[in-house]
Amino acid sequence: MATFVGVGESGVTHDVFAYAADGTVWNGSSFVAWVNGSFATYRVTATEQGTSGRFYATLPANTYQWELRVRAGTLADSEVVWAENVDRVDEILDELAELQTALEVGETVYTLYITSGDGRRASGATVSISTDEAGTNVIAAGVADSTGKLALPLPDGTLYVWARHSKFTFDNPTEITIPEA
Repeated sequence: MATFVGVGESGVTHDVFAYAADGTVWNGSSFVAWVNGSFATYRVTATEQGTSGRFYATLPANTYQWELRVRAGTLADSEVVWAENVDRVDEILDELAELQTALEVGETVYTLYITSGDGRRASGATVSISTDEAGTNVIAAGVADSTGKLALPLPDGTLYVWARHSKFTFDNPTEITIPEA
């Protein structure tokens, strides 16, 4: 068993769906083939931490991918608000460790406000910063808070901001320039 977290809308009931690597879904006792009529059987209730919009769920061993969905009566009516595979979670933990190292060596921390393509603040957006326009050399990552704000240690120079969220559309990448001190 493992605990995973996703970001959703505070005060709204959310469920998590866990999948094994072969695409089977957890039904409370084992991973099985998906059956549309059994939608409610597959739901693992997510618990919100206070009113933070962060939802936690304990998922079974061998979970490869999980989805956080706003609760609805059917799969078609529900909405995925956060999804990750276990490999990506490990990558994010590695990126966080690198950020901690960067903070310890004294890089300047910059505050970014993440907005969608139509100018709305993007609460809960997952953000990565790369040194190249293709996004292959990621140097920082994080999740925007409830106001769309994210603080990251960043080096001087031209950087590219990549954002994603199921409720927003972004113009990726956005080029930014960090001035030399």
